Amino acid sequence: MTVALFTTLPDTIIVDEQQAFQVCTVNSDPLQDGVEVRIFVTLSNLNLLSEFTAFIFDPSSGMFVPIEFNEFGVAILESTLAPTSCSQVLVTFTDDSNYRFQQQVVEKSSGKLLASNTQIFRVLSA
Repeated sequence: MTVALFTTLPDTIIVDEQQAFQVCTVNSDPLQDGVEVRIFVTLSNLNLLSEFTAFIFDPSSGMFVPIEFNEFGVAILESTLAPTSCSQVLVTFTDDSNYRFQQQVVEKSSGKLLASNTQIFRVLSA
């Protein structure tokens, strides 16, 4: 199975400005459509854990709900593979720094790693 994960968040962001972007998975194997996955998002620097807020759109409620990161800097999102599946996300960074996030797509039933990437976002003072 070939799965890719990407975001539309720019690499350079201004502090205290809310950014709207998409997190998307792309699945090129039609036989895997409908496979349930977990997306692990890990912040590498735990000192920055309280320096941003993130919300994801919940289609069942029609509202943006908080993305909760645990004390290890990990948030776990659940999704289902489709040819292309995107979620709307809002984020606001409150400290000028470099934020490094690792994202992994893991098959829920087997724990198999399907895709991963690392992104660094540079947040600048206004």
